[in-house]
Amino acid sequence: MGGVYSNSMLVMHTQNEFILDFLAVVPPQATVNSRVIVRPETLKRMIAALKDNMDKFEARFGEVASKKPDGEDVGGYS
Repeated sequence: MGGVYSNSMLVMHTQNEFILDFLAVVPPQATVNSRVIVRPETLKRMIAALKDNMDKFEARFGEVASKKPDGEDVGGYS
C-alpha cells in the first residue's frame, strides 16, 4: 500500500459532509496531498478510533504534548 506524507490538515464542512485536506507544509509553500470527504457519522467513528489509538499509544510510550513549551499550539490544524 502506498501513502502520502502530511504534517498539517485543514477541516471544512457542509451540512452533509466533512472535507479533510491533508497537506505537506515545506516553506515557502504547502501542497494538498490528499482530500478526504466523509459523512458526519463516519467522521464521528473516525474520531473515536483515533482517540482509542492515541490512548493506547500514550499508555505504551508516554503522553504526547499538545502544546509547545511556550504555550503555542503544536501543528497548524484548523
